[in-house]
Amino acid sequence: MRKWNHIKGSIGLIAFCLFALLHPTAFSQSQLNQQNSINQQNTTPQKQSFQFQKNGMLDMYLDSARYLSSRLPMRAVEFINKAIEESIKTNNREKGALAYLILGDIQQHLSQHDLAIENYKKTIKELSNPKKLSSFGNTNQTTLFNSYKHAAVSYIELSKLDEALLYITNSIDKSTSGIPAKDISGAKRVLATIYTKQGKLQESKELLIEVLLQEQSSKNTQGEIQTLLALGKTYQAQNDENTAIEYYTKARELSEKTKQSNYTLEANEQLASVYRKQKKLDKEVATRNSNIAINNSTNNFQANTFQNIEIGNAYLNDNQIDKAVSFYDMGFQQVTGTSTSISTGVSATTFNWTNPQQAQPQLSFSTSADLDETSKAYRTLAKEYVKRKEFDKATIYFEKYARIQDSIKQIRAKELEEAIAISTTIGKNQQRVDLLEKERELNAKSIDILKQDKALKEDQLGLKNIIIISLCIAIALMLLAVFFIIRSSREKRKVHQLLALKSLRGQMNPHFIFNALNSVNHYVSQNDERQANRYLSDFSRLMRLVMDSSKFDFISISDELEMLRLYLQLEHARFEEKFDYEIEVGEQIEKGEWEIPPMLIQPYLENAVWHGLRYIEGKGALKMNLSLKDSDLLVTITDTGIGRTKSQEIKTQNQKKQTSLGMQNIESRIDIMNQVFHTNIKVEIRDAFPGQKYCGTQVKLLIPQKKNVHA
Repeated sequence: MRKWNHIKGSIGLIAFCLFALLHPTAFSQSQLNQQNSINQQNTTPQKQSFQFQKNGMLDMYLDSARYLSSRLPMRAVEFINKAIEESIKTNNREKGALAYLILGDIQQHLSQHDLAIENYKKTIKELSNPKKLSSFGNTNQTTLFNSYKHAAVSYIELSKLDEALLYITNSIDKSTSGIPAKDISGAKRVLATIYTKQGKLQESKELLIEVLLQEQSSKNTQGEIQTLLALGKTYQAQNDENTAIEYYTKARELSEKTKQSNYTLEANEQLASVYRKQKKLDKEVATRNSNIAINNSTNNFQANTFQNIEIGNAYLNDNQIDKAVSFYDMGFQQVTGTSTSISTGVSATTFNWTNPQQAQPQLSFSTSADLDETSKAYRTLAKEYVKRKEFDKATIYFEKYARIQDSIKQIRAKELEEAIAISTTIGKNQQRVDLLEKERELNAKSIDILKQDKALKEDQLGLKNIIIISLCIAIALMLLAVFFIIRSSREKRKVHQLLALKSLRGQMNPHFIFNALNSVNHYVSQNDERQANRYLSDFSRLMRLVMDSSKFDFISISDELEMLRLYLQLEHARFEEKFDYEIEVGEQIEKGEWEIPPMLIQPYLENAVWHGLRYIEGKGALKMNLSLKDSDLLVTITDTGIGRTKSQEIKTQNQKKQTSLGMQNIESRIDIMNQVFHTNIKVEIRDAFPGQKYCGTQVKLLIPQKKNVHA
């Protein structure tokens, strides 16, 4: 009977979630009707009933978010947003704190640990002042406890062990009689993990033995298994592999006995890692085959990709390359749904590895991590064939590796888009939540002001009111006058800055022309009339572009790129033996309508050629990459020249002065543009290859984009 009630409850929850997904506004409309009805009456019981119904809405939003958190995180976040908004409107801080906790758990599941920590902190802040809460019972105590504990877990993932230790200590300190013993044990296991990572292995073992006895006493088999696994990891960190195997084996036996296959898989994985280190091939293969059997029984075939590849790695380490090949191919088949054959080079779905020119089918897989493991395996296999001088086979597997890498890029881009979509949804809602918080505070302040004003009107005479009003008017007039004065001052300052900016742009062109004419002079001195004429023709075209662009504060990226390509072409014509250059432009940038200050990038390219690449022995390289960072334009210039330090050492005093003035000019332009147009352009200059003979230079320009930025 109890089982049937549980099934009915699950069916009811699923039905609610489906209804909420299809009709997200149905509940709010129903509540609005109830509120209108209640507002027409003014009895205390009815107000309490309305508040109860509001809390019911909050509970439904939170339950829906929990149910969907691992299945449909985007939809779960939408329910969390509704719950947070509702908690602010109804001033229900307890439910709001719980909503932030659930949101943090969703982000932790998505490995967005920084964002998760921020939401755990919000939960703690909401519950940090019991005076503002209607009550501080066991539910709030549990929420606060879990916030500290989960924040510690995220800090561990970020390798911030000091912060993790602070939060898990707070979590354990917050534990009272209202916190279940198994949750306290879980917090202690987190603390033991921190000790292990800090190298405090003895403290970790002592704490875990204490927890193990508690779990065994309370007959909490799940907690006992987790503790046994943690003890195994601690002994493994101490290089006591035999003791680690004992604990992992106990964990496996207990999980098999209680039919908790997820812990059996974890125990086997830990055992396999130890066997790998001990070079016990047969035991490692047997353990991983056990995991494969478990995954097959639960229809989790994708999980076997990792196991098959690891078995292949084990055979490869044992120099059994033929067996390794078969397991690598099985891993690839599981992750893509295809099979490969080295003898024919053709897959079961006509996937032709040996002829990359032929059209290939689209690979199908769950995550980039799955396919990445297969990619690494094929690369390892190809290198092994190279060592054996079996170059035909090595070529086949290198082609497999290259093909898989292309697909990995595609799915990683998709995964990144999904992560950005979730972050954007959360960010937009956070702005709305902040506004609602301010509105709540403003309403509370408004009520206080109204009460004070009423008392003031009752106690003071009309004359005092007139005086107050007169003073308010006078203050308002003064503030208005100050406002106009400040605005006028800002406008004058902006005009001066624009004039300075035009002046600096005018200084750019003579500096560039002087260097370009040096190049022309070089060809004339070499009596190369044809090359000089061609150079002058290209130079005159470039100068027309430069002069036209200097009239504007911003030009399109396509116009800027045309000038930069022409400039590099001219410089390369003169220093062809000194460097090659490459310009990479992202597809989105090629198609997009991006704007950039004219002649902002060219001085950095000029420095790379004239003060870096010109002095190296042999032939260097200059690369410029244009990409997007979030929604901003990122320009990266990398050269393999002598570097800034050596360049300064060999310059003459006049060259140092010219270079200094050129860089000051650029810095001044950027400062003025950031002030006038609020562009927030940032420049970072560093050595490209530290420690090498020619350390080169790398310049990164981050140019935020705004629509009609020059309007």
